[in-house]
Amino acid sequence: PNTGDVKVFGKSPKKARNLMGYLPQNLKFDPDFPINVFETVLTGRYHGLFKGYTKKDDKAVLQALKDVEMDEFKDRQISKLSGGQMQRVFIARAIVREPKLLIMDEPMASIDPEMQHSFYKLMSRLKDDMAIVLVSHDVGAVSTHVDKIACLNQELFYHGPVENAANGLEEIYHCPIELISHGIPHRVLKDH
Repeated sequence: PNTGDVKVFGKSPKKARNLMGYLPQNLKFDPDFPINVFETVLTGRYHGLFKGYTKKDDKAVLQALKDVEMDEFKDRQISKLSGGQMQRVFIARAIVREPKLLIMDEPMASIDPEMQHSFYKLMSRLKDDMAIVLVSHDVGAVSTHVDKIACLNQELFYHGPVENAANGLEEIYHCPIELISHGIPHRVLKDH
């Protein structure tokens, strides 16, 4: 932990910022700030101080909003949205720059069941264009939608393909785990 380098696509994280999109678990903002959905997503295309936005930026924002099914709300003030709608907007903000790596921390927070299905469909489409790292405590739920699993419990355990993951999960978390692999129950462990 005290030595070494972190590289993202062969660059330092600072130099690779424009190659990454990020969705934090909790977003704090002033709900009275007068910004609409379109402008919120546009901030994901920020180019630097005194550098304006282009028509290409506007087009990317509209596409990102369409991808998360929020294009009809583009003119609505951000504070007038439900929690699930707000989460969709922040996902659009994370993908608007078309990153090579998308990192999401608990993206299912505040998302209704209908949006969860749409979210996973979107992730399925996006994974062809970018690497996606999704942090979740609900291994069973996300396992049907991911290709590989790594678990963190004091140390990092990489399990590789979902089909192989169930073998190590119980040992790491010291509790039975039901893991579903691409819609098929992979292994159901005994009750506690």
